[in-house]
Amino acid sequence: TKKILLNSRFSNWKALADLSLLNTRNEIVYGIEVAAAVDSNQIVLQVPSRQLILNREKWLMDTPDLLTVDFADRTFTPDLRMHTDSAQLHLLARTDDEMRRFSLELTNVAIASLLLENSIPGNPMGSISGALNYQLNEGSGKYFSTDLKINNTSWYDLKFNEIGANGSLQSDSPGNYSMDFSAHLDSSSLIMKGEVRDSTTRNFRTAFTAFPLNTVQPLVRDYLSELKGTVSGNFNVISDERKEAYSGGLHIHNAGVRVNTLNSRFKIPSDSLVFRDKRLIFNNFRILDSVNSQLLVDGFVDFTDSKAISTDLGISSSKLQVMNRGKDDNASLYGNAIIDSRLSIKGPLGSPVIRGSVHLAGGSDLFYRHTEDLSLSESERIVRFVDHSQLGTPRPVESKTGSRSLNESSIETRVEIDPSTRIHFNLSKRIYNIDMMIRGGGTLNYQMLKSNQVSLAGMYQISEGTADLKMVGWPAKSFRLTEGGYIRWNGMVEDPELKIEAQSRVRSSYTNPVDGKQRDVDFNVILQLSNRLSDLDVLFTISTSDQYLMSIINTLSPEEQMRQAITILLFENIDLPGISTSTNYMTEQVNQLVASQLNQLTKTTIKNIDISFGLDSYVAATAGGGEETKTSLSYEVRKGLLNERAQIELSGRLNDLSNQPGASDLSINNISFEYRLDSAATKFLKVYNEHAYEDVFEGEVISTGVGITYRKRYRLFREIWQRDPDKKKTRKQQK
Repeated sequence: TKKILLNSRFSNWKALADLSLLNTRNEIVYGIEVAAAVDSNQIVLQVPSRQLILNREKWLMDTPDLLTVDFADRTFTPDLRMHTDSAQLHLLARTDDEMRRFSLELTNVAIASLLLENSIPGNPMGSISGALNYQLNEGSGKYFSTDLKINNTSWYDLKFNEIGANGSLQSDSPGNYSMDFSAHLDSSSLIMKGEVRDSTTRNFRTAFTAFPLNTVQPLVRDYLSELKGTVSGNFNVISDERKEAYSGGLHIHNAGVRVNTLNSRFKIPSDSLVFRDKRLIFNNFRILDSVNSQLLVDGFVDFTDSKAISTDLGISSSKLQVMNRGKDDNASLYGNAIIDSRLSIKGPLGSPVIRGSVHLAGGSDLFYRHTEDLSLSESERIVRFVDHSQLGTPRPVESKTGSRSLNESSIETRVEIDPSTRIHFNLSKRIYNIDMMIRGGGTLNYQMLKSNQVSLAGMYQISEGTADLKMVGWPAKSFRLTEGGYIRWNGMVEDPELKIEAQSRVRSSYTNPVDGKQRDVDFNVILQLSNRLSDLDVLFTISTSDQYLMSIINTLSPEEQMRQAITILLFENIDLPGISTSTNYMTEQVNQLVASQLNQLTKTTIKNIDISFGLDSYVAATAGGGEETKTSLSYEVRKGLLNERAQIELSGRLNDLSNQPGASDLSINNISFEYRLDSAATKFLKVYNEHAYEDVFEGEVISTGVGITYRKRYRLFREIWQRDPDKKKTRKQQK
């Protein structure tokens, strides 16, 4: 809706109002002209034009009457008769012998002629015919009856030929009433009969046949889909002052459902539930998965205390497929899960206690993806991948709003993992990605208390597996996991402790400086993952059977050993002191990798200041006429001031000149200060001192000055040369 128009004026009537509701195309969606006359006893409302618009449909009225409100007896009396070419709608009220009757009569009234499209979820459509009647007798009770039919009905993706409702509800005194109601939905039917006397004696009988389960699909579409099958049954309640009895049963035929989050399908070919002794009894009630493996339910739901319904159920399954979910960008857990289970559910229906065991059986193939935004930093000893959140603080466990029974239940379950189960673990970060496939086994204890605290305890021990390491800009490198690693939980489900080691064999060669011979050698690059997942340590080490190379490697610091390991892994070349086979290209790539680590470090540890680094290696002449490889570190620092209204920038280079007496290894080449002059961020004042290399003749040039900058944004490139037409008109008017 775009706008509402309300016009009012006075005429022979006391007041006249014209109310219109317009859409974005200025079409009248709802429109009515109402006249009102007011005196000390009543208000009379009429439509003088005898027409109104409902959802763009024009309705004509048989009389201008609309509604009368009587102040004396505090009653209102509608008297509305309107029609279109194909439909009629009457809303009437009559008083006769201390009896008031209200009736709503409809003939071929389309739902779309009354309600805006999509104003109700699912956009229900159909044509309504029939009547609703309400009768109020002073001192003798109330009476309500209905006889309605809705033809050619649609709601969401559901379509029905005819929906009908017929019945009555009568109350002759407070606490006493009787009902007789029937309804049908195409070929399915529902009958409800009953009465209550003196609020103590109840007798209700309900029977329904072939009720289609897909009718409730729109209500659960976020969780369940592909509902099919029918339910038939009956339910009877008979009670008096001394006792109350329930009887009946449910029969489910050819039912099926898909659980969306798990992409698992279940079916109930044909089975029944029985009501007996105030209990809904499950006797080997079967639920089958897509390959006909079954889950059995035995026990009962007890309705003895209607205010505290209780359960005593036993659930068992064998080779049941509970998840068959493909890769999804939003899913952290997917794959194929097959379980053997034995569970018990006891206690109040609103907060049951669930105990038992779940065995993750052979044939399961699970994928877990950890995608938190972690960044790379360099510590004194190892490369650490750390979370942006403060270390040491508990990580909240994400919980989704669920049913009352789940949120208030207590679950204690033992989870056993079969050694043949394959678990795929993906650790995806900003500059690297690790894909692991592991096999192993273990027993885990899962608990969820009534306070919604969730914990997982136990260890999954790794027997074998593989890992693929993919660093940005480099092809994937394959590793094989060594036996003895583990994933251990001690409370927090999403933050286990890892101890995983994997090896990758790299073949290379070098020229031995002792005898001048070229030797082929195998290196084992070892990848170690340790610590908690939220504070994961990633360490690379290297080993070889070549005793000469190992004697050199053992003299290196841990940081240098890590660099050697990455060099061997990525380039398959040796870059050790005295036997270097590296090239300038390789050195450049290593420098870029280290610079990337430094930049990631500053983003995670230094707040509110932007710092970036770059590494450059070059060959320079020595004083003796030889050549020497040097490395310089360039930097740029940017800091906002005065609530981000001003900004200062520093940049320069750290040179490796420590071996030259009197030489400075630090330079600040450029400095600038910029201040925003207006709130629209179009005018800036800048003070700067910059060093730049012009050419071989000018050499290094130093520029110092003050400038004012004007900035304007354009959506399209051609707008730069377009003039503002409003300004042009203003200038002509001024002339």
